[in-house]
Amino acid sequence: MLSLLLTLKILLFMHITRVKHNRALVFLISLLVILFCYSLIYLRNSRKKYSLGFLFYAAVSLIIFVDVVYYSYFNALPSIRMVKQIGQVPAVGDSVKTLLSFRNLLFLLDLPLAFLYSRRKRSTRRFNRYISWGIPGGIALTLVVLLAILSRLGLFGPVTNQELFTYHAKDIKKAIMKENIGDIETLTVK
Repeated sequence: MLSLLLTLKILLFMHITRVKHNRALVFLISLLVILFCYSLIYLRNSRKKYSLGFLFYAAVSLIIFVDVVYYSYFNALPSIRMVKQIGQVPAVGDSVKTLLSFRNLLFLLDLPLAFLYSRRKRSTRRFNRYISWGIPGGIALTLVVLLAILSRLGLFGPVTNQELFTYHAKDIKKAIMKENIGDIETLTVK
């Protein structure tokens, strides 16, 4: 159920951020990432899998909300480096309040109901390891093959710059690599 709601949020995110080119590929990559994460969570033999499913749903909903609010103002997706600027939010509070439209708040309004849904008692089904590793592995393999094909066709950059998960993964990688390069330079100067 949460994977379906998250898929609908991805469609709304794509509409708000005006994804025009390669829409099907952007949606397919998002869908594969969502299915991979939820299959990894729900096919485990764990008692906390429904809580983990909700935590993933809430985290992605919060990231989408921040992205949409930022995109509404700057027409670009935020970078992880912007986290350092979080202390500046009270200074621009009025601007942020104008961006909190119903459309943008849709990404957070369902969280209380999703929380109640995830707390509902269910019988936990146990899966053998072929299913619990095979299904997420197959989805991950499909995702890797799709990204390799996109890279071969020269569409990797344009598609991943529009897709939510790969954009943030690339952004985090850039931030980490830049910090590591800075650390190496300071070590060699000494």
